[in-house]
Amino acid sequence: MSEQTTMGAAAPGSREREACERRAAGDETLTAIANDLGVSIQTIYRWTDPEYAENQRRLSREAKARRKSELAEYDREYYLSHRKKCDCGRLMARHSLVCEHCISGEKVAKREQMVALWNQGLNAPQIAERVGTTAKTVQCEIARMRREGIDVPYRRPYQRDWRCVLGETGVDR
Repeated sequence: MSEQTTMGAAAPGSREREACERRAAGDETLTAIANDLGVSIQTIYRWTDPEYAENQRRLSREAKARRKSELAEYDREYYLSHRKKCDCGRLMARHSLVCEHCISGEKVAKREQMVALWNQGLNAPQIAERVGTTAKTVQCEIARMRREGIDVPYRRPYQRDWRCVLGETGVDR
């Protein structure tokens, strides 16, 4: 019936050729050919009539274009109706563990805690240990808060000894 490869599966295109030959012979119905080959009648039509296949693809593209806005609205409604809720009752983002409101609240609380600990005289590693983050994160947050205009005092006045930088020692400037 169909050509077989060494693996036992039909060679690419062999079932299509067989379907075309059997339909051209006209001895069998499309249903019988489809059942023998294990495909649908629509597949037999596509294999044996290229114009039919192209027409079906064109119709499918047109229908998809007509329904594009309808499908987008359906996707949006589905997304909104299947979103999980945070412990506070608000909707969460797709892969979040908490909602944006809780995230921003936690961030504000963590920043306030960092400033309070900084004002108590703790250094970045000590603050990081208490807050549950890394020292680098604490340093970056302190710098970010300063750029945002939050009053986070510097620990010691910034002074640079240019003699050490230039390699000149004992020279007054």
